[in-house]
Amino acid sequence: MGAVSRPATIHDVARAAGVSIKTVSRVMNNEPAVRAETAERVRTAARALDYTVLAAARQLGGGRSRSLGMLIVARGQWQWTAELVAGAVARARLRAYALAPHVLALDDAAERATILALAARRAVDGLIVTTPWAEDEALLEALEARGAPFVLAPAPAEARRPGVRADEAAALEALTRHLLEHGHRRFAILAGQRGLDGTRQRLKGVRAALAEAGLDPEAVPSVFGDYTFRTGLLEARKLLAQARPTALICFSDVLGAAALRACHEAGLTPPRRISVVGVGDLAVSQMVWPALTTAALPSAEIAAQAVDLLVDRIEGRAVPDAPVTLSPQLIIRSSSGPAPSATA
Repeated sequence: MGAVSRPATIHDVARAAGVSIKTVSRVMNNEPAVRAETAERVRTAARALDYTVLAAARQLGGGRSRSLGMLIVARGQWQWTAELVAGAVARARLRAYALAPHVLALDDAAERATILALAARRAVDGLIVTTPWAEDEALLEALEARGAPFVLAPAPAEARRPGVRADEAAALEALTRHLLEHGHRRFAILAGQRGLDGTRQRLKGVRAALAEAGLDPEAVPSVFGDYTFRTGLLEARKLLAQARPTALICFSDVLGAAALRACHEAGLTPPRRISVVGVGDLAVSQMVWPALTTAALPSAEIAAQAVDLLVDRIEGRAVPDAPVTLSPQLIIRSSSGPAPSATA
């Protein structure tokens, strides 16, 4: 059972173990209908030949690796990213695929080349493309030109490609209406990057609710930075020093957590002196005090449905050519309440 010069195949393992190819397949897939002694003989042969489960999957799947790639950026929203990856891993397992996250440092030309090389090598059968890559038209066109199956998660609202998204405009409309119903009329907005579709959709939702209430959306103090806690804290401090809102609308739960800290530092105790809301329903929304009113964007479900779409594309089934949209859910906690004037 010495090592072979080329990559080992299922035939090599079967021959070395003295069993059929079908038996090797059953052992590699952990199926129960194999005698323990036979299974151990197959595993010993596989180890000696450096034959992996991934290699087995590729050969049994008609040249496919039965592995999905997921592009994620190593900055900022790690809780959100973790929920996406967890949702994708769980659903991929149910569909008999492995998930291989590919962590990228920056969204620049060098990493675009890395992604295209990954697609060209066929190291994975398809890609789940997340923000900000999901909005990189040049990258998406290049992937299409190479025939690489991919889906977007979360997908931009106006995308004309398969993907999954949450209705982020509706999420912010619901949060803003919640504050309006509690008598708030002086607002401020703590946002993320201007160029992202998610930021644009959230701003659209806030402005729609304010205009509906007869308020001028353009008059609302707003700051744009990124979705990190550090930037959120710095920008929230500036906002509170320059304006006196009764409600601070934050475009993520991480920004909401930063805003709560800034409010406490300024002696503005939420919700008695100021209301704060976030978006996402990430774990941090319940770690802070007071717990953060938010709108749940089902990240894990977005990723799970993205896996389903991608597997369907890989296996030749029809998929929608526009994003599937999931509805948000308003979650009212103790960081929001009546406007100070209404309390008085």
